[in-house]
Parts: sequence; structure tokens; C-alpha cells
Amino acid sequence: MIFQVYTKDQILKDVDDAIKNKRAFSLIRFGDGGLKAMQSLLNNHEDNIEIISNKEGIPVEEFNRIISLWAIYANSADYIDTPTVYFNNRFWKRYKKDHIPINILTENLLKKWNIIYESIKIKTKEKKYCNPEFNWLSILNYPVNLLDILKNRKICFISIYDDIPRLSSKFDVDFHKIVGHYENQFKYSFKETIEFIEENIDNYDLWLNSSGELGRLYSGRIKELGGVVIDMGFVAQYWYNFKRPERFNRYIEPDIQNPLLMKLTRMGKRYKDFI
Repeated sequence: MIFQVYTKDQILKDVDDAIKNKRAFSLIRFGDGGLKAMQSLLNNHEDNIEIISNKEGIPVEEFNRIISLWAIYANSADYIDTPTVYFNNRFWKRYKKDHIPINILTENLLKKWNIIYESIKIKTKEKKYCNPEFNWLSILNYPVNLLDILKNRKICFISIYDDIPRLSSKFDVDFHKIVGHYENQFKYSFKETIEFIEENIDNYDLWLNSSGELGRLYSGRIKELGGVVIDMGFVAQYWYNFKRPERFNRYIEPDIQNPLLMKLTRMGKRYKDFI
């Protein structure tokens, strides 16, 4: 089966149209972390579930319910991600730090992504897909990029930061802070965040969401209430302190002309037509 992966330009145009037409929209990414959580549940890997639960602040007893909600919200999302891009020669492969290939277990996990999705009841047919790295591709320094979408819009950013000065100095952004990894997000941030979303859904044109595995529930609820939301992952950290994953250093790098953007390296430019 062929799974169509939309370019960042196509997706950002869809985001812009959704905002202009007040149409609910969500883009939800799972990546290898989400796939590992799904597979751990499907195979009843209790040790893995406990590790993920401790890091992400998801109670073990809530694990099944939360992944069931992932499926519900993924099925209603406008875009979800597919790892097929890592294996079709139109995008760089999935690496670890220092350009080290991922281990065979992770590679096999990524290759059977659609089987895992279907096993937790995410419908994979007739779905719009994005690149798992869409969050980083959306801030590449050529039009259209996410900064074009942010202009003259009211934004809410859900993340571990109560302010990201590089962003708030240039755009109209409010911040909703959650606790970080290993700080029990479900207990200390989840209920409050859902309530904040429900009380403020009409106050923002666009929601940016960087809140880990539980964040997919925030994105799902935002769309459910009529909002527009994009999963930004570790872009929040990059905008805050320039820290970023080293796995793609050979392909994208900071744009020294604009600290909110990235740019393709010489090696990365060979993929420009496909991203």
C-alpha cells in the first residue's frame, strides 16, 4: 500500500486555511517513542511500560486508556506521521547521534508502523500523513515556514516553559507551562491543562504543543473543541536554548540570520523537493 506523505508547504497551507476559515485542525506525531509505547502495551512488556510511565508521567494503570485515546484522536486528526520516509530514499534515514544507524530493533519497529497503528485501532487507510520530523521541517528558512503562519495570529504554546523570549519578542504568544519529564505530568499538569484548553479554546488562533506522550491528548481535545493545533516536539527546547537532537546535524542546522529558523545543509538540500 502507498501512503502519501504531504510536504511541509502543503501542510502549512492547510493550517493557514484552517485558521482563516475557523476549521478545527490537528497534526499529531508519534515517532519511534510513540511506537515503542504502543508495542509495549500490545506485547504486555511491563518493564518498558514502567520506564515510559516514569519518564512521561503516565500512571501504569492509565496506560491502556491513554493509548486508546491516542487512537481516537489520531483517527480524527488531519495529519499523523509515518516512518516510511526513512526508507524511500526521498528523505534522510533515521540516525542516532554522530550519524550512527539506529539499532535493528528500532528499525524493525519503524518498518511495521502501520501494523502497530492498526493493532491499537488507528485507521491507516485514506489518511493524510506527515513526515515524523515535520516539526523541524516546518521551521526551515524558506517559504512557506511556520513563522509565516504565526504573523498576526494569537498563539498559545503548551510546553515546559513559561516563556520563550526569542518567540514572544516577535509574536503574540501566551504560554501554558506543564511539568517536565520524570515530574509526574499526569498528576501535576494533565487535569489543569485540559481545563485550561476548555476554558480558552476560543482565545487563540493556533496552539503549539510540546508536551510529550500525554500531549497527544491535549492536541486531540483542542481539535475536538474546534481549535487548530500542531505538535512541535523539541522545537520548543531549540527556541528556548538552541539545544536540538544531533541525529540530523548533517542535514539541517541553525540559520544564523534568524535564531527561530533552521536551514538545510549541503547534504540536506538534495531532499528539498520532497520535504
